[in-house]
Amino acid sequence: LLVTAKNSYLTKINKQDYERTAGRYISYISNADLINREFDDFVKVSNHLYKLLFQNSPLPVDRIIISPDGKIFPFESLVTSVTNQQPAYFLNDHAVSYTYSARFLMNDFASNPAAYGNNFMGFAPVNYPSAFSLAALSGSDRSLHKIADYFDNAVSQVSSHASRNNFMRQFSQYRIIQLYTHAADSSSNNEPVIYFADSALY
Repeated sequence: LLVTAKNSYLTKINKQDYERTAGRYISYISNADLINREFDDFVKVSNHLYKLLFQNSPLPVDRIIISPDGKIFPFESLVTSVTNQQPAYFLNDHAVSYTYSARFLMNDFASNPAAYGNNFMGFAPVNYPSAFSLAALSGSDRSLHKIADYFDNAVSQVSSHASRNNFMRQFSQYRIIQLYTHAADSSSNNEPVIYFADSALY
């Protein structure tokens, strides 16, 4: 999905080709010896990945913001063209930055911060139910209070107050959330999990 000042473009590409090409591209840029040894092939792979992503979308020459999903790689070193065996790179024409979510770009950063109301809320359970078999995070409450001192309208939920229910009820009211706790990208339920003082959030 490409969104410019004037238009939006949604292009369907071959998923198998993309996965295979992106995987090879990542293997090159993560291995200096390999990319130097097989530079010509890197150029072909990089250019093919660029064409897969942008060949049907007129990309403006200017700043571009990437919101990636799935495979994550630097767009700066994509080869956009080759002239007299000299590759031209994406960064020659674009100032690239990244964001974790396109929704983030809809924030009004120029407005008065006071209009947001609550700036910061932190959670530090410190201790956990024995059923979780998790080590206590001693001192996390003190550290959280130090972090909160940097913000106006900050709230710190520690020990038993750092509960799942308190988090679910209040987190949407704050601009910044600090979770000083245990978490995992997978669990017995085969999904990410965050641990609170009383229960877990899957």
